[in-house]
Amino acid sequence: MGSSRSQSTPFSQFPHSGRQGLASTRKVQSNLLASVLILTIVPVTVKVSQAAIDHCCFLISQKLTVDEVNLLYTPHMRFNTSNSGQVSLTAAHCAKTLTIAAASGNQLLRQCPRLLMPGLIEFIAQSAGMVEGGTLPDARLAALNEVWKAFSLFFASVPEDLRESSRLRSD
Repeated sequence: MGSSRSQSTPFSQFPHSGRQGLASTRKVQSNLLASVLILTIVPVTVKVSQAAIDHCCFLISQKLTVDEVNLLYTPHMRFNTSNSGQVSLTAAHCAKTLTIAAASGNQLLRQCPRLLMPGLIEFIAQSAGMVEGGTLPDARLAALNEVWKAFSLFFASVPEDLRESSRLRSD
């Protein structure tokens, strides 16, 4: 009898498809931006499934960190590092945009901040671990700036009565 073990490929352990290059990067960025644009301008009369919103938030969270994961875990491979961090920056812009839309009362997107928070926190934690000599790449710093803005907008949108009740529970 033959072995039923699946063969491992160099990319089987990484959370991406293995596509690389400027064209793939631009396509991912364009698709992220287009999906967020559609979600933020769709009228309330149009039905959008919760699964579609969940998947969009999942992809944004994934793309926040996948740029640097590729570069960190595959140093023996040749990657075009001139656009390193650009997908993360685009994902951070998308996360901030969805957070703004949710905070402004868009009922369709009210769950987005809850779905995006774990990815945003992971991005900040990874960034802290990437600091070399007290600095980060410019694209990473710009993405961090967008993530901080998303957090700020989210916390500013929490109603005052809920802020007080959470303070009382923590005492």
